Amino acid sequence: MKNFHPTAEFLFFLFVLPETMLSFNPVFLGISMVGALIYLADLTGVKKAMISFLMLLPVFMITAVINPLFNHRGVTRLMYIFDGNPLTLESVINGACSGVMLVSVLLWFMCFNKTITGDKIVYVVGRVLPRASLLVAMSLGFAPRLVNSFKDIRSVQRGMGKKGIGLLISTVMILFTVSFENSLVTSDSMRARGYDSGKRTSYGIYTLMKRDIAFIVLNISFSILTLLGIVLKYTTIDFYPNIGIDFGSMAILFYLIFAVQCVLPHVMRKF
Repeated sequence: MKNFHPTAEFLFFLFVLPETMLSFNPVFLGISMVGALIYLADLTGVKKAMISFLMLLPVFMITAVINPLFNHRGVTRLMYIFDGNPLTLESVINGACSGVMLVSVLLWFMCFNKTITGDKIVYVVGRVLPRASLLVAMSLGFAPRLVNSFKDIRSVQRGMGKKGIGLLISTVMILFTVSFENSLVTSDSMRARGYDSGKRTSYGIYTLMKRDIAFIVLNISFSILTLLGIVLKYTTIDFYPNIGIDFGSMAILFYLIFAVQCVLPHVMRKF
């Protein structure tokens, strides 16, 4: 799979994530969710992408169910729930849209986590915010190492015959000790290598190609057009008192623009 320049990838997520969160339009959100699934399938394979999607279905269900239980606005009454308040179609659709938006955002963050590695974060923002970029990169690397250490320590403690709450307590205590020792080693190593002793230089293994420039230009152009459609309310939806959604020619045009933007990485990786 051909990767893009880190700046191009970072800009893509910088635009597509806010665009997803700015609209409650079900068509808009559906496009974003499908685009995120296609992107994730490119990175991990179709099977793993579908497993990740299925794991997020409970998030959608919880969000979709909670809203109509507390929000009783709307004119289309479906039934009365246990507390005597009406269950309305508008509140159900509102909750479903909230669930789809949350799932879409989580899928895009999965793609971000798979795409933007620690070294790419340091490369993109290291010159502007060197300490912050280093902190983020170290944090992203710390979490998986912590999980692996926890599994290793737990296996050893089980081999020693520990079970139940005693196993958990001993594992966590040893994990804290190991993590603290590793942090001291990292600190001493950085100090010995002269970190923060003077002006730092940066080195990057990435080269900005013509394909990356084209991707950046197209992504920014589609983002401007999509945000224009949101500002002009062509992609908005009214839930109350009844549902109103625009399916005019201009709205369809903005839907298509956003759809092209979401699948743009998948298309341009072919070149």
